[in-house]
Amino acid sequence: MKRLWTIKHSAPFALTALAAIQATPSAEAQPSPVNRYTFNDGAVTDIISGQNGTLVDPSGIAFYSGGQVRLTNNNNFSSAQDFSSPTANGAYVDLPNGLISSAANNGSLYQFSLEFWATVQTNRDWARLGDFGTSVGGEDVSGSGATTDYLIVVPRTGGRPTPEETNKFSVSSHSAGGQEDFISAPSELAAGVEHHVVVTVDQTDFTGGGNGTLSLYLNGSLVNSGPVEDEGFIDFTLFSDNNNWLGRAQWGDPLFDGSYNEFSVYDYSLSAQDVLDSFNAGPVPGELAVPQLVVNRDTGEVTVNNATGEQLSLLSYSIASESGSIDNVAWTSIDATNFDANGVWTSTSDTPELIAEGTTGDGGQIASAAGRTIGNAWNPSPYEDLVFNFTLAGGSPLAGEVVYVGNDGAAIANTDLNADGVTDADDFYLFAAASQGDLSGMSAYELYKNGDLNGDGANNYVDFRLFKDAFIAANGAAAFAALAASVPEPTSLLLVVGAGVGLAFRRAAHANTVAYWRFETGPADTNVIHLAGDDAGNTYSADIPDVSGNGHDLSAWITGGCCGYAYRSDVATGTIANTGGGPGMFTGPTGIGSITPSAFTIEASFRLENGGFRTIIGRDGTDVADQNRELAPVYLQAVPGNALAIKFADQEGYWHEAVSPAEILNTFAPPNTTEGDWYHASAVSDGSTLSLYLANATQGTGYQLVAQTDMTLSGSTNTAMATPAGDGGDWDAGNWTVGRGMYNGGHGDRAYGFIDEVRISDSAVSLSDMLHFAGGQNLSIEVNTSTGAVTLKNNSSGAVTLDYYEITSDAGALNQSSWNSMADQGVEVSPPGDYSGDGVVDAADYTVYRDGLGSTFAQADYDVWAANYGASAEDGYGWTEAGGSDANILSELLLDVAGTSLMPGESISLGAAYSTAVGGQDLEFSYGRPGSGLFVGGVTYVGAAATIPEPATLALVALGMAALG
Repeated sequence: MKRLWTIKHSAPFALTALAAIQATPSAEAQPSPVNRYTFNDGAVTDIISGQNGTLVDPSGIAFYSGGQVRLTNNNNFSSAQDFSSPTANGAYVDLPNGLISSAANNGSLYQFSLEFWATVQTNRDWARLGDFGTSVGGEDVSGSGATTDYLIVVPRTGGRPTPEETNKFSVSSHSAGGQEDFISAPSELAAGVEHHVVVTVDQTDFTGGGNGTLSLYLNGSLVNSGPVEDEGFIDFTLFSDNNNWLGRAQWGDPLFDGSYNEFSVYDYSLSAQDVLDSFNAGPVPGELAVPQLVVNRDTGEVTVNNATGEQLSLLSYSIASESGSIDNVAWTSIDATNFDANGVWTSTSDTPELIAEGTTGDGGQIASAAGRTIGNAWNPSPYEDLVFNFTLAGGSPLAGEVVYVGNDGAAIANTDLNADGVTDADDFYLFAAASQGDLSGMSAYELYKNGDLNGDGANNYVDFRLFKDAFIAANGAAAFAALAASVPEPTSLLLVVGAGVGLAFRRAAHANTVAYWRFETGPADTNVIHLAGDDAGNTYSADIPDVSGNGHDLSAWITGGCCGYAYRSDVATGTIANTGGGPGMFTGPTGIGSITPSAFTIEASFRLENGGFRTIIGRDGTDVADQNRELAPVYLQAVPGNALAIKFADQEGYWHEAVSPAEILNTFAPPNTTEGDWYHASAVSDGSTLSLYLANATQGTGYQLVAQTDMTLSGSTNTAMATPAGDGGDWDAGNWTVGRGMYNGGHGDRAYGFIDEVRISDSAVSLSDMLHFAGGQNLSIEVNTSTGAVTLKNNSSGAVTLDYYEITSDAGALNQSSWNSMADQGVEVSPPGDYSGDGVVDAADYTVYRDGLGSTFAQADYDVWAANYGASAEDGYGWTEAGGSDANILSELLLDVAGTSLMPGESISLGAAYSTAVGGQDLEFSYGRPGSGLFVGGVTYVGAAATIPEPATLALVALGMAALG
């Protein structure tokens, strides 16, 4: 906005000059504001001086109602957006440039006051009630205010250096030098109630500080006073205030989530009595009589409602839904009952995203406390995103309030696919029917109806896990207590792979091993000997053999002590422990330092101490990543929050990383090493996709895909590993390291604990070729290429429980018609309370319970029976085929909490599910376990001349041998 004010005073600010100025308002000052915005007319109108503002709302989510401007749909949207773009989300009020500096100049010099009548709907850290000044980016730009002058009013600060300023209702003044002074209340501003907030600035009153006094009032009473920022000496008469905002921040903080009843600016500092008088008087009464849109969640009926005391003449309206939740087929014209006697209403839009109609006459009449239905024009869904705009006779287009009613006051759950208010078996069958189907091109509403719960455009295992969790929560713990008690599932690997992470890997040829360190030289509980001697810590010697035969032996730094390693018998297989705080092991001038593979795999086993960044496998170098030249070329590391990450720079300087969800690793605090779990990790780049797999060796689980990044989206045309650069006194570019990383050319990010079985390959190793694939409780499928028979097998030493599986083939080598699914075979779990095992919970089960009470059963078992009386195996407890199953994917889901268990050596035939006519060996198999993530299973082909064993028989390497510490 252009500056609208004339500055009378522009002399350089001088503290000595201020001493001669009176600290009270001048005789000309009037006890009234110079600007007042009441919002009663449905606009940002200055009713005193005509300095009107603008409601900035590109996405149409704000509205006027009850004499207020309501920004209650901001929902944590960021201030740091380009609000000139129609795709920006959120709304705020933009006031004229110069508003504050003019008040400081044109009344009582160096004084002004700000007055708000406002309501916080939801407190969000650092969201602004008001922000006045400028940003580093200048007018209409948010992002940083580090070097600018501004004044902010914050309902709740976030973290601050002192508890007195943390999470408090505050006002602060900030100078261009970066200094800031906060005046804070004892707590945050309470949400849900209207508040009267006044901020006064008097740079002629030095009781607060050498640059004046800043005071904060709440509901008529003084909260606190303190200095106007007095290190950088902000001068509000010379203030560059081209960003005067209600609800937006100079920084990238959240937009304000609430409403404004009134905002006023005074050109003098209000006294305590002035503030109290204004509080008692209240905001200027009056409001614009406008309609609201009432939407019924139970029926989908939409009504244009008049809750005011006046009759309204409606000329036109529109209703938009970004999700496509409008039922334009069931929509009926508002004039269907001829409420506009002398006008003809015409539709101007009729789509699931927008319906609109209007009249060329003088409008239809909606009486006070009455409404006009437009039919069941909304499809009940979790998407309560309707935007209502209207025009009244004699007025301009305005945004109206949308009120949702019904469903006991709650929005429809995204698992309630039939929108009947409950998540039950009916929803599961709808979910299963759409599972693995083609959802491309669907609107957000259509995706919801087809079970896409995480919004990634697919209905797959991630959505199944979300649905099952919601189903169990909705149907009560008691109904599943008896079943859940018998599930021997791991507790430390509870992740579901995040939205946007799918099971996508390419089958590769057998590994091209570059180096393989097994740390089995031993003996156990002795130090790794540094052959070069302890006085040559940065001198390479072949201390740990490379068993690949390529000669890339590892070197310790010294023997034991602060900077060495020791063999340990604490095994996942065989391990070494970092004995102190010094450098990790490293490779030498054997050729491995120069490799730049276009595809690679890094594998390691580890049990780690607690910590921040802990590099398990690294590579020395610097100046390889454009985004940060201090990064090293490669990191396989645990990161703060106990996530696991693979990161590397490529040949073009692009930085790629795949990072797991937090708390995926269970680590230990020394000396309690057994508190941490052993893990097998494998990081794989095939040139286009970067994948990270993790198996919990302590609990014997198989590999899970825990993170994945599509590198084709980076813009790089060469994702081969970067050529290492740089040099240091204690490192050479390209050296591979075990147990430490590098940053800014210095050793760091050490991984204390245990490391074992490190292998580096210059190809994308397939999952079944990974070192420890067969060591977990893995399931596999056996495929007979002659008969097409597919058999699900448990060849491991422990029971494996599953509630989901999928078999995929890019070549379309699956035979759905000959697939004998577990649903077809009746492999199902009886509902809880079915003590007779006949698939139905009925009186016969009570008899079984009664006869076994005190021995087999307890009182709690009666509660389970009673809660599930009438349930049958068909109520979601049996296996159900995914509706999208075809030649490319066969999948089944089991809603029952317990899952189906396969004992060691047990198998289940899935019929002739392999198409011998198509042939090929590209099948991939994965399965889900109750309460856990998606595991990768093996595939073994039999009955063909040439077979590729997906080694379910690969022995666990070095189990029980000397451990590497």
